[in-house]
Amino acid sequence: MADHPHSSGDEAPPPRSTRGPTRMKQLLIRKNSGERTPVNVNVTTGVATGPYADDFRSYLGVVARDKISILIPSFDHVSEGDRNIIWQDILMTFDIPNVPTLRNKCLSTVAENFRNFKSKLTSRYIFGHLKHKTPCNAYKSIDEETWRVFKESRMSEEWQAIRSKAQGTSAKNKNPHLLSRGGYRKLEEKILKQKADAIPPSQSGSPPQPPSPPSRHEKWKLARMRPSGTYSSDTAREISEKIDALVEQSSQGQFTPEGRQDILAAAIGRPEHPGRVRAAGPGVGITDYFGSSSRQPSYSYSDTQRMTEEITKKVRQDLMQEIRAEVRAEFQMLYQEQFQSMRPMQSPIEEHVVPPPPTGRSGKGSCSASAIPEDDMDDGSPCLLYILEEDEMVLVARGTEFRSATVCHGMQLLEDEVKVSVDEMIMPDASVPLSTEEIFTVEQAYKSFITWPKFLVKPVSDPSV
Repeated sequence: MADHPHSSGDEAPPPRSTRGPTRMKQLLIRKNSGERTPVNVNVTTGVATGPYADDFRSYLGVVARDKISILIPSFDHVSEGDRNIIWQDILMTFDIPNVPTLRNKCLSTVAENFRNFKSKLTSRYIFGHLKHKTPCNAYKSIDEETWRVFKESRMSEEWQAIRSKAQGTSAKNKNPHLLSRGGYRKLEEKILKQKADAIPPSQSGSPPQPPSPPSRHEKWKLARMRPSGTYSSDTAREISEKIDALVEQSSQGQFTPEGRQDILAAAIGRPEHPGRVRAAGPGVGITDYFGSSSRQPSYSYSDTQRMTEEITKKVRQDLMQEIRAEVRAEFQMLYQEQFQSMRPMQSPIEEHVVPPPPTGRSGKGSCSASAIPEDDMDDGSPCLLYILEEDEMVLVARGTEFRSATVCHGMQLLEDEVKVSVDEMIMPDASVPLSTEEIFTVEQAYKSFITWPKFLVKPVSDPSV
C-alpha cells in the first residue's frame, strides 16, 4: 500500500494562520501584456493539466471573488451578460478552446468557488475567530457598505434557519475525508509518484513503464486514513475493510466489478448519483467517468445461476453445430479425394476427326465433327442430382444423365461415375461431389457437363418433378 499522503496527526492540528487571498501577480502581468497563458484543459470535464494547471484553477477562484458581488444570493442570479463577461475574461487570460462544453464547466466551477468564498467569509468573519475584524482590507472587491449589508443578511433569522439546516446535512456525512486544498487531484499525483519511486530501475537502461493510475476505491481509503493508520470515522473504517475484502474476492474471481457497480459502490452499498463521482475529483460527472449506461435490472443469485446454465447450454449447442459442419466438410473432401485417387492419370482420349467427304468444294463453311468412341449422347434421361449432408442425401439440382457415356471432359469415367448435365439449380451454392479445376459449385456447373457419383443420381419419369 502506498504511504499515506497526509501530514496531520490523529488529533486536530493546533490553530494556525490561514492563507490570504490569491494575487497571481505573474499571471496578471502576462495578461496585461496581451499574453495568454497556455494550459491543457479537458473540454468535457474541465480538468486542467500541465505546468499552469494550478494557475488556471486558482484564477477561477479569483474571478468568483472579484467579478461577482457577495450580495448576489447565488450564481443562478448572475445575468447571462455577466456570465459572458466572466468567460471572456478567462479566454483573455488563458489560451484554451472557446467551446460551449468548456464554458459550462468553467462557469460551474466559478459558481462553486463563489459559494465557497461566501461560506468562508461567513465562517471566519461572522461566526469564527475573525468576527471582530473586517475582510475589506484583504479583499479589495468588498467595501465597508457591502460588508455591512452582507453581515446583516447572515445574521437574519431566515439565514440562521438555512445555516442550521445546512449544518444538519453536513453532520450526516459519516465519512469525511482528510484532504487538503488540492483534493483528490493532489492525492492521485502523490500516489503515482510513490508508485513510480517504488519501481526498480531497468537493467537495460530503458525508462520503466509508468505506473497505472490508482483506482477510486484506493483513493477513497487513503483520503480518510491518517498517517497512523486510523480512519476519520468508524464507518469509514468499516467501508475500508469491505473494500479490502472485495479486492481479495476480485483477485480470486469471486467478485466481478461491472461498470458503475465497482468495488467502491459495492463496499459503500449505495450506487452513484448524478453529479460528482465519489473519489473522482471535481468536474467529473457520472457519464464522464463511467460512460453512458442504460438502467440494468438487478438479478438474484438463483437468477444468475440459471442464466449462466442457459448460456453454457447455448454455447455447447453452437459448438456441436460447428463440429458437425467441420466433420461434414472433411467427409466431403475425403469423398472427393477417394474418387480422384481412383481415377487414372490425366491423359485425355484423342478425338477422332472425321474428314468431310470429298465434294469438290473447299472446306470453307463446314466444321469438323468430333466424336468419342462409345460416347452416345442421344440416350440422355432426366435425373435428380444429390449430395451428402450429414449422412443424408440432399437434392441440389435437376439434370440429364448419360448412362452410355464413358468419357467426360476427356477423362475416362469409372464404373461408379456417370456423366450428367445440370439443367436446373435448386441449391446454387452447394458444392458438387466431384469438383474440377473450374467447377466447384452447382451454379458453376449449370448448363455444363460434369461427372457425378452414380449412387447420388436418381432417375425420374417427369423432368418437372
